[in-house]
Amino acid sequence: MISYLGQTFKITTTANLETYRGLEVTQNDNGTTTLRQPGLIDKVIRICGLETKSNTHLMPADKILHKNDKINEPRIHTWSYHQVIGILNYKAASTRPDITFAIHQCARFSADPKRHHEIAVQQIVRYLKGSRDKGYILHPTDTPTIDCYTDADFAASWTSETLADPSSAYSRSGYIITFASCPILWTLKIQTETALLTTKAEYISLSQALRDLIPLRTVLQEVSKTFGYEFKKQLLIPPHLKTTKVV
Repeated sequence: MISYLGQTFKITTTANLETYRGLEVTQNDNGTTTLRQPGLIDKVIRICGLETKSNTHLMPADKILHKNDKINEPRIHTWSYHQVIGILNYKAASTRPDITFAIHQCARFSADPKRHHEIAVQQIVRYLKGSRDKGYILHPTDTPTIDCYTDADFAASWTSETLADPSSAYSRSGYIITFASCPILWTLKIQTETALLTTKAEYISLSQALRDLIPLRTVLQEVSKTFGYEFKKQLLIPPHLKTTKVV
């Protein structure tokens, strides 16, 4: 591949990649590769002023943030909520998928964050501080297979928010795309329409996943033709939709 690209582009190669634009790359003895961004964690810790505090866990997965809580206190800190959310979103999409759900909840209220949203963001930052040396581990298989896993959380906030608010009935979509068993794209988002059935919420999630999967598959097919690779594609569907044929 390197020799092929070298025919068109000027390429500089190195034996061992250790850092790249703030990304630390560690080649492990067991054949895996670990990607970390400790510098980015340090930056967001400084912004939030949490140098001396850390946490070992995120907010519970069943905890739902609301637009307003019972007290509805305003924020007390002056750091930029939008800036911190942007940094954490970037980190979640690059090397720490474990914070994706938590930061997705906080990002929903960027237009008018309250004190309880601020506390939730601080909890994420403290968690990152407590797990600063953790990273994203790549362990590719020999088979270049592209897989897509999709799921949906039907009416995720129902009975948890004000029922008069239409957004309380929106479902969540989540999907992850892997290549050679390594995650290369993962997303969590609120669906833009109200699903009246669990099955419909699953179909919406599947549709959203395919919008990323199909272009990605096209690119990989072009790469396979150019470099002589072959890859298999497999779409993994939730159990209650297994009778559905996807083409």
